[in-house]
Order: sequence, then structure tokens, then C-alpha cells
Amino acid sequence: MKIIEVSLRRPVTVLICTIALIVFGAYSYVNMGVERMPNVEFPIVVVRTIMEGASPAIIDNDVTDVLEARINTIEGIKNLSSSSYEGRSIIVIEFDLDRDVDDAAADVRGKSVWQPGVFPMTQILHRSINTIRLTGLS
Repeated sequence: MKIIEVSLRRPVTVLICTIALIVFGAYSYVNMGVERMPNVEFPIVVVRTIMEGASPAIIDNDVTDVLEARINTIEGIKNLSSSSYEGRSIIVIEFDLDRDVDDAAADVRGKSVWQPGVFPMTQILHRSINTIRLTGLS
């Protein structure tokens, strides 16, 4: 009841406090840093393998399954999905949000190294919302 009594006795003070609250709120709203497309990088790494002339079954058995088994040993993987097509395969690895995307790409690159001349060409990419950068070719 004390606040109500003071407010009724001093209406000018209440009016000044209300105006000050509105002015400071409007000032804060105008100067708040909000972006439509913030620079956020989700830790998603894509491994793309190319083996010319191979059927999807061969790509799946000889390339995709081998890579999945190697990559699946990396810690912090949230989701791993793959697709095998004629002559190519794509593996998408999503890591936990607290994982640095460059470190994740380096770990994937380390696990997906083939012996030269034995296995297909492999590209490792990591994606952000704004760009897709090629980070390695082995």
C-alpha cells in the first residue's frame, strides 16, 4: 500500500519516472545490435569422394562404409549421414555446437586419408551459413 499512497500523493514524480523509462527503453531499442543473418558457424563437415565409373553398390561398400567406420570414431559427432551415387559419395557429419568447425574438419581430414593412388579423390568441406569453403583436398 505504501507505493500506491506515494504515487497518489506525488503524481509528477510518477510521470517523470514513466517518461524516463520510456526514453531509456526507446534509446536501448534503437542502439541494440540485432542482425538478420548473424555470422554463426554450425559445425558441419562434408566429405565428398569421387571414383569415376564405380557403381553405387561399389561406392557404398568400398568407400562410404570404410569412411563412415573411420569417421565414426571421432568424439562429439551429433549426426552422421551418407549417400552413395554412381561415381561419388557424400558423407555429412554434424558435430555438437560447442565444437570448433576447423578442429572438426582437421579431425575428419585425419581420419579420411587414403593411400595415394589406391583410393578415390576425397574433398573435405565445412559449411557455415554465409559461405562454403574448401578446406582440404587429399
